[in-house]
Amino acid sequence: MNHFLLPFDSHAELRHWHADEFLSTAARYGSHAMEMLINELVHLGADRRNLQIKLFGGAQMLGKHSMIGKKNIEFILHYVEQESFAVQAQDLGGLSQEK
Repeated sequence: MNHFLLPFDSHAELRHWHADEFLSTAARYGSHAMEMLINELVHLGADRRNLQIKLFGGAQMLGKHSMIGKKNIEFILHYVEQESFAVQAQDLGGLSQEK
């Protein structure tokens, strides 16, 4: 399971981090988190063709003007299409229930 915060990272920021910091922070970004997850599953013996993909999240979290949820949804839908993964279930978008 991945829980990423943003779809992509800023390479300018990543150049200043050490390798161990890079690995811990890279998972915050969908582009890295998905590659890390899929690669580790394959390394452990999983067959990409048998993976069951379920997508959840992407709510609007930081007010009406935040586009983070929308960008994460756009990223993950593009990613699964590009990688030819069949999505088994999804519940994407909506508004946060913060009080």
